[in-house]
Amino acid sequence: MSKFSLAEALQQDIEDLKGIFNYEFYGLTREQAKLQTRAVIINLEDHLEELISNM
Repeated sequence: MSKFSLAEALQQDIEDLKGIFNYEFYGLTREQAKLQTRAVIINLEDHLEELISNM
């Protein structure tokens, strides 16, 4: 993944996390928010590992 694409992916991860904080606003249950949080954290881990390996 290019550095630009990686930066965009990390930014999206951050925006996704912000959205989860307002899960009720988006019509999600607490359980759905937990599942989404886990998915975002996995994505974030992958993107950060790739960033570190590209340094």
